[in-house]
Amino acid sequence: MSDNQILALQEAQALVNDLLTNKLSKNIKFHTLQHTQEVVAACQSLADYHQLPEDDRFALILAAWFHDTGYTGGEAKDHEALSIKLATDFLTIHSASTEVRDKVIGCINATRIPQSPDNLLEKIICDADLFHLGTDDFKEKSRLLREEIKEFGEIDISKKDWRKTNIRFLEGHKYFTDYGKEKLQPIKDQHLAELRQKDKNTDEMKPAKTEKIEKTDKADKKDKPKEKESPPY
Repeated sequence: MSDNQILALQEAQALVNDLLTNKLSKNIKFHTLQHTQEVVAACQSLADYHQLPEDDRFALILAAWFHDTGYTGGEAKDHEALSIKLATDFLTIHSASTEVRDKVIGCINATRIPQSPDNLLEKIICDADLFHLGTDDFKEKSRLLREEIKEFGEIDISKKDWRKTNIRFLEGHKYFTDYGKEKLQPIKDQHLAELRQKDKNTDEMKPAKTEKIEKTDKADKKDKPKEKESPPY
């Protein structure tokens, strides 16, 4: 990497550290500076594994630093739009090329849920963003995210519903890189199996309902419109 690229990354790190330390709501428990630092570290590891060229690595790490800065705007929905604005403002100040700018924008956009990467750079940042799904940190990160949704999103989700939400999310998620498929997927599959088993055990412990109650419940469900489910990440 050139001296200018190294300096730009150092300045990006300092800016993001300031933003996520001083501008982020205290109710944010998961999408914190620590999460961003972990995503940057995961991108670096994946870049090494896939032997990325230096220019691609530069754009990838820049995108990783900025990808969740949009949370400083106070909204979780479409936070990527503000993340992209903050990143492109930084790139403009540093006279970055159009090619670098486009790569950074593509990487940040790719992390939207559901993830939709179009190339290796975007696949790497997507896997880095959800790296924890395939590690021993999964349970703690899941707890922090549920707490964030309660305090920042003002949605109180029961443990049972949160478990079912995570089951659906893990079932629908996939890793895109060779590293993710080989190293992370097997551990993620273990977490999914544990959640399914716990959910099954919980359902089996339920007392049986009377036929009348069951019919009433079914009727109520037919009358109520199905709520749109939000992805947990």
